[in-house]
Amino acid sequence: MEDLLREFAEVHRLAIITDEVEGFPRRREYLLRRAAVADRFEIACPHEPTAKPAANTYALRLLEYDAKLKTSRGPLEPEDPQWVGRPRDYVRQEYDAWVLGGSAEQPQDR
Repeated sequence: MEDLLREFAEVHRLAIITDEVEGFPRRREYLLRRAAVADRFEIACPHEPTAKPAANTYALRLLEYDAKLKTSRGPLEPEDPQWVGRPRDYVRQEYDAWVLGGSAEQPQDR
């Protein structure tokens, strides 16, 4: 839970920076990490009534952002039918790609 709280703090810091310095690299990183931390929070606290709706909302925001700007990093694009009704799985793919070195900062040429 301590790691989760640290990540919440880092996401909050990114939100402040993103508001101050507009641009897609920071914005995408914020959306990705916010969706990932919401997903992990819902898994850690499944009885929290707002956790699941929040995780789904943040996941959809990332999915829509990536679909619009073509900024996905994982092997399956945001338009892939696999993500219909499963936006949090998309977040997990994208977070894994980001952690493993797929930069959240550059659009991927496909």
